[in-house]
Amino acid sequence: MVDGSTLSFDESIWHYIGRNWFRNGLIPFSGGVDNKSPFMFIIFGISDLLFGINFWLPRLMGAVVQTIGIFFLFKLVEKRVGYKTALMAISIYGLSLAWKSTGGKYIAYTESYEVSLVIAAFYFFLRDDQKKSSFISGCVAGFSIFFRLTGIFGALTILIASIRKGKANCLAYLSGIAISSLLCIAIIALAGISLHDLFLFGFWDNFGEGSISGNSFLWKAESLFNGMFLSDIVLFLPGIVVYALIKKRIDVFLLWLLLQFIGLNLIGLYARQHFRDLLPPMCIITALSIHYLMERYPLHWRSAIIIIWISFFPKQIEPLIALRDLMRRGPEEPKPFCQDKDLQIYDEDKRALGEWVKKNTNVNDKVYIAGMSAVAQAYSERISPTIYFNATETATARERILKDLGAEKPALILVPKFKDYLRVDFSVRSFINAMVMKDYSYVTCQYDYAVYKRRE
Repeated sequence: MVDGSTLSFDESIWHYIGRNWFRNGLIPFSGGVDNKSPFMFIIFGISDLLFGINFWLPRLMGAVVQTIGIFFLFKLVEKRVGYKTALMAISIYGLSLAWKSTGGKYIAYTESYEVSLVIAAFYFFLRDDQKKSSFISGCVAGFSIFFRLTGIFGALTILIASIRKGKANCLAYLSGIAISSLLCIAIIALAGISLHDLFLFGFWDNFGEGSISGNSFLWKAESLFNGMFLSDIVLFLPGIVVYALIKKRIDVFLLWLLLQFIGLNLIGLYARQHFRDLLPPMCIITALSIHYLMERYPLHWRSAIIIIWISFFPKQIEPLIALRDLMRRGPEEPKPFCQDKDLQIYDEDKRALGEWVKKNTNVNDKVYIAGMSAVAQAYSERISPTIYFNATETATARERILKDLGAEKPALILVPKFKDYLRVDFSVRSFINAMVMKDYSYVTCQYDYAVYKRRE
């Protein structure tokens, strides 16, 4: 059973890279590859430096940042319409952030930072017509982009709206983006991170076969339909339709939603947390639609708030199950590891594997854990011999994995025995298999991973 007391898959990736950076001096893209912002590696690296392997500090920071986003959403709507409508907007936003369909439990992810910064950028831009506000908006929007590239779509919305405000506001906004962007680039460069590697791994290698955007059109269409219409997100559709009929044109909030929707489809992965980019404009639009209807029909705002709370309240039992398991926790029944090929391997099992590796290796030993095994690699506190310590399917990744493993043979290689390993490209699996047969001896099986030790 998943208990949530373990770094998630993505958190493990960022923790591993951040740990290598702050403890071992291996800067991102030299000590591990992921397509996320170096600022995320900083957060997890500092977390590890202060408290060792933990999940609570990054999640706490994510919760604080999301709370700041809620505050700016309130101020934005209050400035635009009024206090009561602002309360409705943040009620919708706060509840929808906790949905399973928007990745509510992934609070430490990049979306928490990017979305909150975009909301703040919109607040400063819409606060007044002063050039100072547009400049601050641009600065904040620039930071959002460097936390997650999809911040571009929120920033682009404000840019288009700034053109309508006039040349002076537009230039002020662009100046803000330029300054914050140059500051971020300077920080990254001073940290020793190659800007070429940042572009390659953070952007370019995310497109094409084997990348996160390399799924088929049919898969994408089905995932989009499931994410939008077979989830709680469908609750927003009536409000969006009403708002579009009221406005009869694309205003700044509809444009924001449209561009974020385009961004969602350009990425094409449709992970639950990716839908969080749509939430701010959808929540504002829904609240404004309710405000419009309340002005024309006899519905008290307190009644509207109660209806919102009931309708948008997270409909998931996962927290209740976690609480129940916490209160009932006792000796767990041993799993038939290495006996049942259909056994489900959870992140908690991979954490236990990583802890086993830590106990059975020396600090300086290189360890390669094949497959989608970032959790085990992070908890092992051992360095992988390849920057692709977790399976990545792009051509660049496959070539680099084979090169790194051929150049430096690790002390241990762990190979998954369960079906999920078949997702890894055949050429990589074949290379690892040939390598262990030639230079390694089978030692044991732990948590459904075959353990091989390098022969001296």
